[in-house]
Amino acid sequence: MDAGDTIDLSTGYLTAKAPAHIGEGARAALDRSETHYVDRLGIKPLREVIAATLARDGIPNVIADNVLVTSGAQEALFIALRALVEPNDETFMPDPGYRLIETLAELGEENFVPVTSTVNDFEITAQSYAAAITPKSRYLVVLSPTPATCGMIAPKEFAKLLALAEQHNLVILYDAALSGGIYAPMADPNFANGLPDRVLWIGSVSKFYRMSGWRIG
Repeated sequence: MDAGDTIDLSTGYLTAKAPAHIGEGARAALDRSETHYVDRLGIKPLREVIAATLARDGIPNVIADNVLVTSGAQEALFIALRALVEPNDETFMPDPGYRLIETLAELGEENFVPVTSTVNDFEITAQSYAAAITPKSRYLVVLSPTPATCGMIAPKEFAKLLALAEQHNLVILYDAALSGGIYAPMADPNFANGLPDRVLWIGSVSKFYRMSGWRIG
């Protein structure tokens, strides 16, 4: 196999146009001169809609004041990693996963620890994380679905992972940027009463609103 036969599954690009109402909304905002600084959390109506959307999708009890709007999911990941880690702390992520997170960790002089899933038929398991945890561990990154394999973490495994985070005082970064591509809803009972305190949930408009070239103002 030569390089021309290789399919790169590590990133996703959509070529379709953003839905018409998105462009119309942006133009209307420009006509209203909505081009100025806003609340650092994001404008309140947008945060309220995000909270309502999460509730509709099975994550209730998220209030607007607990929503932070960033220019993109990558900035959200960067802010989260900078918030709680020090140089040489450890961040864990399934491998194969999303390579940019490794780069973000390196920018903060963290130790990026890949947690292989190849031995379990690419299944994401809490046991794989548990085997690698040390006193320097801070973040467990969950990609569900995972970009490279489209694998999702099973509810029972996430429950074990949450218990692991409680035991070792860790934070779970739950990257759900590809969640809009799930064909059949996969309800996670751990979210039935809202997000656990140790979970930072990160969503995105890039893929399924086809806004990968936009940046949220």
